[in-house]
Amino acid sequence: MDEFKVNIKKIVLNLIVALFLSFFAFFLIAWLFHRGSFILLFRAVRPLYLLIALGLVIVEWLLEALRIQKIIHALGSDIGYGEILKISLIGSFFAKITPFDTGGEPFEIYFLHKNRGLTLGESTAVIMIKTLLGHFARLFLGMLLPFLVIFFWKQWLFTKTARILVNIGIFIYLGFISLLLFVTIKPQSAKRIIFYLLHRQIFLRFHLSKVKEWLDKLNRTIDDFEEAKLKILQTKASDLAVIGIYSLLCWTLIILLPVVLLYGMGVYSPILQTASIAIIFYLATAYAPTPGSSGAAELGFATLFAVLVPKPLLGIFVLIWRLFSYYSGLLIGGALTLREIISKKLKSVK
Repeated sequence: MDEFKVNIKKIVLNLIVALFLSFFAFFLIAWLFHRGSFILLFRAVRPLYLLIALGLVIVEWLLEALRIQKIIHALGSDIGYGEILKISLIGSFFAKITPFDTGGEPFEIYFLHKNRGLTLGESTAVIMIKTLLGHFARLFLGMLLPFLVIFFWKQWLFTKTARILVNIGIFIYLGFISLLLFVTIKPQSAKRIIFYLLHRQIFLRFHLSKVKEWLDKLNRTIDDFEEAKLKILQTKASDLAVIGIYSLLCWTLIILLPVVLLYGMGVYSPILQTASIAIIFYLATAYAPTPGSSGAAELGFATLFAVLVPKPLLGIFVLIWRLFSYYSGLLIGGALTLREIISKKLKSVK
């Protein structure tokens, strides 16, 4: 991982696909609920609540960077907050244009390793622990809410299809957490499994030299990762508690966003019920296979919130939520990414 090369053509293609899927989903929602017109409905959102929503998004960005900085401090290293915030926002951009939202972590790992002096294993440990704590915070908030779908969600979802999709999404989400937890707790076992798979004939027949290179790098990275993980876990309990609180606050802000937007439209649905449906959405659609979950996010959000939001307001609610939760980060992260490419800190390939 000496250099992180970005394929500009692929970035542009993924971005176009993500935007196309989002616009197509918006078109379907507009056609189904508003006969194709959103224009007049923008007046239904009070400006003060739009400012509050923007504030929630910005504070969540700031807390995300604080989480990373706190974990790095637990390693005994120190990186400036501004640099971490930039890395986090660019990582968010890559996540928003890649299937399953998986493109952000490799970038964050690379930049912490290459430009900030952490070993590859240390930077991997920082981002994996950050990701794992984020997943547990999301799951914990869901279990904490008294009206969570686990107990009452069938009352809110009218169609059998919606219930099946939510079940599948939550199953995939829990499976991913289990895999991530296994790799974090048992990295040597994960290494043995990967070594076994890479020694299969299908890999050795075509990529023998490449496989050996991968195995050497994997061996060093996992050993460094385990050492870094132990160092982080041996830090003060208060530091770990703060990291966990930051994770909970990040997800609290995320699930409060639809609450604020609904209030801005004059829809005063119970806060706990709105927050619970938001948690259900983020559990069920966490790893949609489209870039940035585009298409699936808009349609899934509309499906779940159709039980709370009046039909004339549903489309604009989904649109404005997506503008704040997705496009704001896409714009800021994209601008920072472009600056990094221009300054040659990111190597581009044709």
